[in-house]
Amino acid sequence: MAFKDLAEIQQETLRALGNHLGGAKQVALLDFPRHFNSGDSLIWLGTKNYLSRLGVEVSYEASLHYFNPRELRRVYPEGPILIHGGGNFGDRWPDHQAFREKVIESFPDRQIIQLPQTMDFDHVSGRDRAAQVLANHGNVVLLLRERAAVDEAREAFPGTTVDFCPDLALGLGYQEALGQTTNPVVQLLRLDRESTAATHLPRANRSASPPVSNRPAA
Repeated sequence: MAFKDLAEIQQETLRALGNHLGGAKQVALLDFPRHFNSGDSLIWLGTKNYLSRLGVEVSYEASLHYFNPRELRRVYPEGPILIHGGGNFGDRWPDHQAFREKVIESFPDRQIIQLPQTMDFDHVSGRDRAAQVLANHGNVVLLLRERAAVDEAREAFPGTTVDFCPDLALGLGYQEALGQTTNPVVQLLRLDRESTAATHLPRANRSASPPVSNRPAA
């Protein structure tokens, strides 16, 4: 199924999120992107916009490094826990995967919704560990942003609810330009392990901005 425009993508996303939230009016939202990957920041803003449109309040939010399970329980004692979407469900970014599995293991009494991710395991051992963590919990929703990965994930994680949901970055919608541009094209390139083109860009055209990566910001 191909979407015809942004409005249709957003409606499908609201439908998927609404179905799995089950009428919840409060959530916790974890793994705030405290790093230089601006794409993840866009996903976070899109997520907050979708939740607002659904009438859902974020009662607790935290980054990977500042998450406090006891504080979450204190300020938000019951209800779904959402984990930020993106491209780190797998063993490419082990810190994020370890955090995800820790959250799932630490809250066996709560529904965990993994917001739309790309699944990327290089090692069977990592996938098998994730499968065991999900199976032990029994109330995890795994949303994927590629339709082609849904059947693969359902086979890898039996007993886990797996569904397609478009990338939440699109939740921010169209944005007006803030002013006149000084360059016809701006390339925001990654310099981390997911980089593909940054090393081939002529040095004279490279920005002095911080490199885009998933490493924590200072």
